[in-house]
Amino acid sequence: MEWDTAGEEFLARFQSEEACINYLIQMKWPNGFNCERCSCQNVYLTGTRRLPLFECANCRYQASPIVGTVMEGSSTPLHKWFLALYLISQETLKTNATELSRIIQVTYKTGWLILHKIRHAMGEADDAVPLYGHVSVTSAIYGKRPFSHSFARLPHESPLLIGASMNDQQEPAYVKIKLVPDQHLKEKSIDRSGMEAFTEMNIEEGAITDYVVKQFIPLYRRPTYSLFKASRKWIHTTFRGLGKRHLQAYLNEFCYRLNMKLRNSTSIFDELSRLCSFTKPITYQKLIS
Repeated sequence: MEWDTAGEEFLARFQSEEACINYLIQMKWPNGFNCERCSCQNVYLTGTRRLPLFECANCRYQASPIVGTVMEGSSTPLHKWFLALYLISQETLKTNATELSRIIQVTYKTGWLILHKIRHAMGEADDAVPLYGHVSVTSAIYGKRPFSHSFARLPHESPLLIGASMNDQQEPAYVKIKLVPDQHLKEKSIDRSGMEAFTEMNIEEGAITDYVVKQFIPLYRRPTYSLFKASRKWIHTTFRGLGKRHLQAYLNEFCYRLNMKLRNSTSIFDELSRLCSFTKPITYQKLIS
């Protein structure tokens, strides 16, 4: 790939494994190592390993910089992780596992795992921020065939709820897109329990919420439907379509990118790096289950 000015600045900033390690340490322990078990700040440092090892002088607890992060347990060098974080933070780049594995020179499985661990961190961050204020919610069906008017839900069709906190100009300020579990569905229709579950899990108490979820209501009465169309286009362009199994992870990535843009974030890479540094690790088996 050709590197623009921002890419060249990134490569200059993180040109070595040591630079990546120091950046991660500074994010995790900006005021120096602090033992998570006893809060002692006196530490012994072993620097002869691939990653430095910190040992608490009081309780002997040991930790490397990647412990307690999405990178925990990974043997992939940090400079490849950071390059993956940089690539996924760029709005103009379409980063899938095939492209990532080629650029950072890892196997497809490793590239896929890195991306899904990052998406896991995005999902955890999204779960921590409820929709607020005036919330508009509508429904859509991912995988629906054009001009299909069947009431029966086909195996490839996945009903969704799209919610957005709307600002004073009635524009989205924060967005969530969630798959609706089967127990809340009657064919393609979302029952009341599905809306109640979405409200409980994703909307703060006291918010004013408008639901428009009937299947054939005109689109002009569904102000958040355009967000679904944008997510579908992004998924099809970047990943050539998806099945239901990992769809929520890709929706999480789309919403994270969009919400960073709506917040006018100037350094998505730094924010995403920090997020991945404080998100608890997840195993491969949990990611594929």
